[in-house]
Parts: sequence; C-alpha cells; structure tokens
Amino acid sequence: MANKRLPKGISIRKDGRYQARYTLNGKRHTIYGKTLKEVEKKLRDAQYEIDHGIYAKPDRITVDSWYGAWTKEYRENFVRENTLAADAARYKHMKAAIGHMKLQAVRPEHFEMI
Repeated sequence: MANKRLPKGISIRKDGRYQARYTLNGKRHTIYGKTLKEVEKKLRDAQYEIDHGIYAKPDRITVDSWYGAWTKEYRENFVRENTLAADAARYKHMKAAIGHMKLQAVRPEHFEMI
C-alpha cells in the first residue's frame, strides 16, 4: 500500500481510510470513505453537482430544494409529462409537512404522519 499511487486530491489517512479534499468558493471540503472507489465516487458526484449548479452542503439543503434539483436533473428529460405531473401531485401532498425540513433530518416516521 505504501507504493500505491493515488489520484490527485486523494490521500490515505493513518487509520486506513481515504480522504479527498477540494476547494469551493474559498472553503476547503473533505470527503471520507473506507475504500478508494467510495471516495472517488463521492468526489465525482460532488464535481457533477458543482458543474451543474446543484451543489449544496448536505446539512443545508432542504427537501424542497432537493426535490426541485432532482426533478430538473433526473426526471424532466427522462420521463413522460404524465409521470412528472403524478410526481408533482405526490410531492404537493407531502410538501407542507416536510418541504421545509433539512434533507438529512428526514426519517421514515415523518412519512408515517403524512
């Protein structure tokens, strides 16, 4: 493992985990993972979100903003209009209850109340 060449921005920690660091808007961000592939995937995903203008720190994004980004990036060009309308109707039913919540804070019991 000592001679293993790692991709740029990725290093291995003393505890054996991998980390990737990048800078966005003058702030350093670190991604951790148990495997090199896991860290590379997380880094690619973050880069994709940054490139497409949908990046937000996970602890700051709300369900409402995530739903909008998800619809735009992953649904609009891939499903029929009727499917989009059905998705919107289902989300409208849930929006009042969970739309304002942070995405990381949503748990299964929040859906039981809806």
